[in-house]
Amino acid sequence: MSKDLYTELEEINEDEGIYTIGDDLCNTFMNGNFTTGVEEMKELNITSKELLEYLEEKAEEYGCELKELYYGHFTADFWIALGSENI
Repeated sequence: MSKDLYTELEEINEDEGIYTIGDDLCNTFMNGNFTTGVEEMKELNITSKELLEYLEEKAEEYGCELKELYYGHFTADFWIALGSENI
């Protein structure tokens, strides 16, 4: 099985709502570890488009807008910075 954003983690963190690689990656970015998040994306061969699609699905699942997830961390500035990393 390939590892992608929807792959469940072996060690989940229910308190933080971290169940999948995608949850873990988003949490990494939200906690200010941009470089680490970018490195993880590169290691897992995850594109910025895939991350955006993952977040859009999460927002739909929770019945909210993308900007409401992760305390509004994934703003236009975030996507501009991520896009400059050529992921």
